[in-house]
Amino acid sequence: MQSTFVDPKAKLLETLVHDEKTGDELVNLTLENGARSLAAGDVRPAPSMTVDELESVMKASDTIPTLTFVPYYFRANRGGRGQMRVGFRKWP
Repeated sequence: MQSTFVDPKAKLLETLVHDEKTGDELVNLTLENGARSLAAGDVRPAPSMTVDELESVMKASDTIPTLTFVPYYFRANRGGRGQMRVGFRKWP
């Protein structure tokens, strides 16, 4: 299982998007080079992992070049089963 960590200092780009299917307008959030993907076993909860250890694991991890946030309403109502799980951890 993979975990996604988002740098709280990274800048989000906001754009207004018009959904042609529903006629709704939504704010699209895009994060450029501000997230990393880690295997869940690479990270342990504090206090069993120091900040230095976490930073070392982060530097060795894969950068996610572009991360686009999809509003829950549109993701959940896309058809099919409509289930999703969302959660983000931030690094220090």
